[in-house]
Amino acid sequence: MDVVVVCGYPCSGKGTFVAERFPNSNWEQITTSDVVRDISGMMQRSNLGTTGHLDQVIAEEIVNRSHEALLRKKSVVIEGIRQYSILESVRDSMATEGCKITVIWLSVSTKELRRRFELRGDKKDDLTFEEAIDSDCKLGLTELEYRLKSDPTTTIIENE
Repeated sequence: MDVVVVCGYPCSGKGTFVAERFPNSNWEQITTSDVVRDISGMMQRSNLGTTGHLDQVIAEEIVNRSHEALLRKKSVVIEGIRQYSILESVRDSMATEGCKITVIWLSVSTKELRRRFELRGDKKDDLTFEEAIDSDCKLGLTELEYRLKSDPTTTIIENE
C-alpha cells in the first residue's frame, strides 16, 4: 500500500491539495493537527505550539491510525507533519510494513501564505500570521523544510 506525507507551512494548501488529489474512497486521510488535538486536548493554535514534548506519542498515534487504514486495504495520506523526528518515526515504521512512501513539500511564498492566512479566518487561528509561523518553526518546521528540500526523494511542488 502507499503512504503519502504532505508537508508545508500553515496555509500552504495541504488540506486542499489532499482533498483534490486523494479521493476518500481509496485513501484514508490523517491530519496531524487532529492527532495533536486528540492527544493534548488543546484546540487553539497558540496551545499547539507547546506540544513538542509529545513528538513520540504523536508519531506513534499517526502510525497506529495508518496501520488501521492499511488493515482496511486503504492507502494513507498524512497531512501536516511539522517535525522531522515525527516524519522519520512514521517513515521508518511504514517502511518496515513494506509501504511505498512518498513525501511531498508544498512550497509557497511568504506573501501568499500571509494572504491565505488572513483570508482563512479559522477559529483555531488565535495567533497572528507571524506568531503562527514562529510557533511552527520553534516546533521544527524550518528544520523539516531544510531536510526535505535537501532530500532528492522529496517531491517539491510550487503551490502558489
